[in-house]
Amino acid sequence: MTAELLDQYSSLCDEVDGFMRDENTDLRCHGSDGSGWVDRKKSIIGHIDTLLQQMRQESFSEPLHPGPIRELRDQVMKKLLKLLLLSRENEHLLLKNSLPGRFAPAYPPAHSNAIRGAYQNAA
Repeated sequence: MTAELLDQYSSLCDEVDGFMRDENTDLRCHGSDGSGWVDRKKSIIGHIDTLLQQMRQESFSEPLHPGPIRELRDQVMKKLLKLLLLSRENEHLLLKNSLPGRFAPAYPPAHSNAIRGAYQNAA
């Protein structure tokens, strides 16, 4: 695997991270249903597919010794893990935003003073 391909993949991960953070902000702050993000997702998926095909054609027979390529690979793997967590959060927000109002939580969020008072009264 060449450093150039890993650099491209790392840059793509950064682009996806920015996109997913924008989507997350929209879902969290505006309660959107995510439909406005579909075209951009399809475009990014096309870039990912192309780059993954190029990476699959590279030779993986050589072991990764400590050095710049291994460090770059490790950085990319860390970015991918962060993206997976952000993707999972976005999926939860999409589900939450798509549920009808009757499935909304029945109880309002408790304030910290109310919780503190409940524990003090129980003691």
